[in-house]
Amino acid sequence: MKPLLRTKPVEANFNKSGIAILESHHKEDFSMEWRKESFPKILFVVGGRGVLRRRTKKFAIQAPALIVVPEGISHRFSDERGDPMSLYGICFDNPSFPSRSLISAVCGSWRLEIGADLPIDATELLKAIMAEERNRTDESEDLQLSLIGQLLVSLARCGNRKPFRETLNSRSRVQAYAERLSSSFWKTEDLDSVARSLGLSRRRFTQIFREVTEESWLEHLTRLRMKHAARLLNETCLSVRSICFECGYSELSNFYRVFKTSFGVSPGQWRESERRSLQISIPRKNLRDPLFLSG
Repeated sequence: MKPLLRTKPVEANFNKSGIAILESHHKEDFSMEWRKESFPKILFVVGGRGVLRRRTKKFAIQAPALIVVPEGISHRFSDERGDPMSLYGICFDNPSFPSRSLISAVCGSWRLEIGADLPIDATELLKAIMAEERNRTDESEDLQLSLIGQLLVSLARCGNRKPFRETLNSRSRVQAYAERLSSSFWKTEDLDSVARSLGLSRRRFTQIFREVTEESWLEHLTRLRMKHAARLLNETCLSVRSICFECGYSELSNFYRVFKTSFGVSPGQWRESERRSLQISIPRKNLRDPLFLSG
């Protein structure tokens, strides 16, 4: 079934939790007057091109794009002829929403990110939110609240910034990513998707990443994961399988292999040994200081 094409903006219909999910697929003759709404919203442009007007400024929009419109900000969309936009939106209009502080952090100021600058997590979470919107089961609203909370966390952690291409050069983008990786090493992502998210080719990303960290992407990621694994083995009673999961590995056999390659012993042997006096560090090329449980 084709989506309903609109000539006017869709209005927000809030549920009891203060959330409204919008879906708007524009016709060729879509038109929008200036709007100033009493609630903030997050918009995802997933198709088409157009112009976003905000006061006296104009911004070219091309899918994929993410736009945060704070409460009370006058704005207006117009579509490019022959390529009308499709967008989804999440609106917040109830102080009882569980993540009010996150809403304030994410939606307190204007934000526009286009193309490679969109957080990978955000687009995946939007898909999950829309899937629950289609399902309409008894649990859908609760599941949506959880997913929206995750979305807000993802956007908050990425910070409120202008698109990368306007503010950061390639090296700075990679440096910022490497710094974020220390708290997101558990994510399931591959080198190609990371490079693409930063607007770089695989070859260019690999080159800059090694210049920034003195390691390859896989070496650096493995080192961070093994550091976390060693800490969990040393400080908790978690099972090896649980530690494998928390470190970002889907296969237990792969986790065992990487751990033994890094430390020379199995996870169980590590836990049983005199951990506090054992001076085993993960090899790190071209660096003087050992990694093991530093920081």
